[in-house]
Amino acid sequence: MDLPRAIFDAQRDRRFGTGNPERMRLEFWEWMVLGHEGRPPGHDLAAPPLVPRPRWASAPGVRRHFDVGYESSRDRPVWTFDRWGATRDRLPDGRVVCIGGEYEDYYDPDFCIYNDVVVLEPDGSVAIYGYPRDVFPPTDYHTSTVMGDRLVVIGGLGYQGERRPGATPVFILHLDDYRIEPLETRGEPPGWIFEHSARVEGESIVVSGGEVYLKEAGEEDSRRSFEEYALEVSTGTWRRTTDRGWRQFRLILEDVDNLIVLEPDDPGPARVDSGDAYLDRSSLLPPGGEGASEIQDDGAWRGVRALVEGVPVAVELDRGLEAISLVIEGRMDEAKAAALAEGLGARVAKACGRRCVVRGRR
Repeated sequence: MDLPRAIFDAQRDRRFGTGNPERMRLEFWEWMVLGHEGRPPGHDLAAPPLVPRPRWASAPGVRRHFDVGYESSRDRPVWTFDRWGATRDRLPDGRVVCIGGEYEDYYDPDFCIYNDVVVLEPDGSVAIYGYPRDVFPPTDYHTSTVMGDRLVVIGGLGYQGERRPGATPVFILHLDDYRIEPLETRGEPPGWIFEHSARVEGESIVVSGGEVYLKEAGEEDSRRSFEEYALEVSTGTWRRTTDRGWRQFRLILEDVDNLIVLEPDDPGPARVDSGDAYLDRSSLLPPGGEGASEIQDDGAWRGVRALVEGVPVAVELDRGLEAISLVIEGRMDEAKAAALAEGLGARVAKACGRRCVVRGRR
């Protein structure tokens, strides 16, 4: 069943709820959810979902479907259920509860971070709930954990300008009426954490891994989270449960958009673009490192790990390919750790002819 163009035009935009919650009865939104799930209107629920899903079940796909272009780089985003960093929890009664998530990144005209709750009912229907922005801010890369008749939503990245370094957002979603409310917390939280994992231990939720958003000298940055933190939900009390003593430094090359590590015996291109910097793998070996081994990601070379005075040290390319991460995976004297990072930074700067700034903290 196709959707009339007039409904698309009237309902294509993201909108915030006016109540806590507001049931968002928007046919276009529900159509997009069902399409994304491979069960468009008219699909037999006894049949398996469509693979691949309908072409219109994404922001660019539905633009093509209705022949709607991008009027400018600031064109209004089209509402979509095709998201990254959303959570999805299946409840014992068969409901599937999906929270937030983002589409694409800031450079895309359809970039949007959502704050809605989408419920996939066991009978195949969809219920979408919206919230005022000041009640439940847009969130992505959070966790949601089932605890009885509630979902506990922890962390998330969110929009720039709405992140609060040091704080950890926690919300309770009530599964009987989908009302959402913040949980006031105290103690030692993990900070503005995202892309982490969460597990239930007794009456607490333990958070581990992920990244923590920081601001240093006015510059936005993030670091890996090495410790575990437990939230006692009944009291809202955070406590750190590990003390690994790991440290992370980031080596940032000025005016570099792409950091490219050459294969062995590769001399590199004859012509180098202004935003590119080239390094050979030996440049990334930590000073004094012994017993080096490769770090790989899906079979691709990502970095090197070696022992420095008996402590494992990992040097990896950041995911954005514009910086280098140095992680000291054990206890090391603070001065020695800083000297190690500065020494590696000096080697990298000399190898590629760019100034290298070292940032880091425990």
